Amino acid sequence: MAVEVEVFTHQQPNRLLVCRLAAWVMRTLTGVSGVDAAIREDEFDVWRIQWGTSVSAQVVELPPGRYEFADRWSIGVTPFERGIDLGKIFAVVVADAVAVLADGYIRDEVGLVGGGEVPGGQSLARLLRYPSQNEAELLELLKTI
Repeated sequence: MAVEVEVFTHQQPNRLLVCRLAAWVMRTLTGVSGVDAAIREDEFDVWRIQWGTSVSAQVVELPPGRYEFADRWSIGVTPFERGIDLGKIFAVVVADAVAVLADGYIRDEVGLVGGGEVPGGQSLARLLRYPSQNEAELLELLKTI
């Protein structure tokens, strides 16, 4: 089963701002300084964001009217590396950065962040308040949102 976090927003996300916010959150969570996020592949509606050399996520943007909603963007965020806890955390961080910056919410059908609809910012706030840098603990924490 693919691990994908869906985000529904009222506007198209600014990719550069998503990179900046995601990088800051990841540096804070891991205690690693000097690592940035960058866009590695940039197509019209598909792009890949990479954090350092460790993990990346693929982002698919569908404009309003091409998926479920006529008035909202549909953004799917998938970890690029499978089976890596840090990759799943990064995908959630990117998805929530999109939700915060583009006025949206996460819909989690696979239970990565507790399932259901999660308001933008809730996952980031929860992660940033947790003192552990253990990837498995952070993933378990996300499931309890």
